[in-house]
Amino acid sequence: MRRFLLTVPAVACLAAGCGGATATTTIGMALKPEARSYRSQADEARTPEAMAAQQLPPVAGGAKPAAAVPAPEAAVPRKVVHTATIELIVKEMAATEAGVERVIDETKGYISKADLSGTAGSRKTAVWTLKVPVEAYRPALAKLSALGTVVKSTADSQDVTEEFADSAAKVKSLKAEEETLQRLMKDAAARLEDILKIRDQIKTVRLDIDRAEGRMVFLASTAALSTITLTAKEIEAFVPVAVAAAAEPPPPPAFGETVAGTFERSVGVLTDVGKAVVIGAVAAAPWLPLLAIAVLLARLAVRRLA
Repeated sequence: MRRFLLTVPAVACLAAGCGGATATTTIGMALKPEARSYRSQADEARTPEAMAAQQLPPVAGGAKPAAAVPAPEAAVPRKVVHTATIELIVKEMAATEAGVERVIDETKGYISKADLSGTAGSRKTAVWTLKVPVEAYRPALAKLSALGTVVKSTADSQDVTEEFADSAAKVKSLKAEEETLQRLMKDAAARLEDILKIRDQIKTVRLDIDRAEGRMVFLASTAALSTITLTAKEIEAFVPVAVAAAAEPPPPPAFGETVAGTFERSVGVLTDVGKAVVIGAVAAAPWLPLLAIAVLLARLAVRRLA
């Protein structure tokens, strides 16, 4: 009777033109009790109680639960490189220098470069390149701007967080590759050729690691210290002390100093005249014998004519 009931749907399906689907339906209906029991056990394994026992979250509709997603790595702290320039007009350069030193001491920074110049008749100018910690960047700008009248001020920033993160990921990947190569070299056969090839690869990977780590150190140090370029000019023309002293007229001399100066000048003139006479006599001395002979010949000629 059971086989007859199973055959009736099959015949009906053949009459309707089901074709290959009839065999599948007939086989599915003719499953043994053992197979149906295995399917029941599989369905029971997807019940909330069984899934809770397996520490798997129940999924609606009997779908397969998603695999556990690993927790993301900690985000890289933001690294920003700050630079600024300030131009000031100041009254006194000495006070400005002292103010710059005070700001550097308060912010725990340092002076990377200093240039002070000034010529007679021009304004004294100074340029400082300052390095301050990034947390003291804005307070340092405010304190330096208060040292004089701000003529020009610019600020710039560059976010290098992405480049730093890329370098860190590259270092991590290269170190994993280096460890793999180290294990391969230890497990390698006694063939010298294989060992040398692996060693060359390790050297190349190590160079890449050192280069990436050096870039990370540079980015971190550059972001940790901000750069401020301060230019200060005096509002008045700068005149050196020696030039200022020479420009002042001398005080009038006293009467005694005038008399003494006149006597000294007269003696000087007399000395100069005496020197001239002596020099003239010395110059004429070689010509005296010739003059004497000429005078003697002139007298003899006069006597003969007489």
